Amino acid sequence: MAEPGFIRRPMAIALDAVRGAAPLAVTPASSATDRLRRALSLIAIPVLALFALAGWLVAPAPLEPTVSPRTVTTLARAPFATRIVIGDSRAYGAPSRGGVLFAAYPGATIEDMARMAQALCLLSDAQIVIALGVNDAKADMRRPAASLAALERMVEGCGRERVWVSEVWHGEPAKLPAGPDFDAATITTLNAGIRQLTASGTGHLIAQPALAGHTRDGIHFDQPTAARYEAMLAGVSAT
Repeated sequence: MAEPGFIRRPMAIALDAVRGAAPLAVTPASSATDRLRRALSLIAIPVLALFALAGWLVAPAPLEPTVSPRTVTTLARAPFATRIVIGDSRAYGAPSRGGVLFAAYPGATIEDMARMAQALCLLSDAQIVIALGVNDAKADMRRPAASLAALERMVEGCGRERVWVSEVWHGEPAKLPAGPDFDAATITTLNAGIRQLTASGTGHLIAQPALAGHTRDGIHFDQPTAARYEAMLAGVSAT
């Protein structure tokens, strides 16, 4: 039996409403908002990718809130630098000036430095200084052959003629709290390997000067030594 004319299915009512409805007006304000949202989304994608790259470059350094922004700034400044110093916490606080750019992070090992060097050497034709720190002499990182192999790959990747390699400035094993945590014999082995590499033409050597009573905690330098270290890495002095 046919349904009474005054009874209609809900779907039919909805379809009729759609057919009879006037199209929604797009106001200039809503159109401008949509364009702004699209533009922001297009900007956000590469920015997020850049920050992700920055975090990867310095991992496993502590990812403090300032690390990625600082690394993004480093990458942006790299094409304008004349010398780039890649190092660990010993060079972390060194100011970048006079064409010298410091890219240094606490806890950085040679493998961490290699990631940073790979990006910076692509972005810049500056001189590169590798300031290998003591982190490769930690109890769980004592693989000098692997460290030196990574160093050699890094130098070759950047171009051996434009790379300077600093010997590892030794710590003070007897000084607490950090001195006993780093193996002096491993540092000696690393320095011997660095000298051998640079003697064969794989980069240029920045030799460790005579040191004594030069740290505040066994590893990190006192202020006069830190200033001397930064000056050598920046190329101000070779002794």
